[in-house]
Amino acid sequence: MKNKYLLLILIMSVFSAHAQFKTMRCGTKVVSVGERVFEVERKCGTPNAQNFVGFTGDGSSLGNVPIEEWIYNQTTGSATAYNLLRFEGGKLVSIESYFPTN
Repeated sequence: MKNKYLLLILIMSVFSAHAQFKTMRCGTKVVSVGERVFEVERKCGTPNAQNFVGFTGDGSSLGNVPIEEWIYNQTTGSATAYNLLRFEGGKLVSIESYFPTN
């Protein structure tokens, strides 16, 4: 019985360290899934890191679009969150936040 509780606590801590959202706050502005690269950069500024991931599909078709990931670090008080924004074809498709547990 004790092992079941420990497993449940472990699972909950893993999920609390990572969350996926449809919006992200940049100061007083809000960025939402579906926005374009230029809109996000206008609202949030230059990201802390940008990575070109590749293309959708296998890269052999003209219909494939580029995939980019941007990272923004946000600090509130003593807590830091890392927000990973994924763009496909210049359009924001997902926002994931990581909350490191030290």
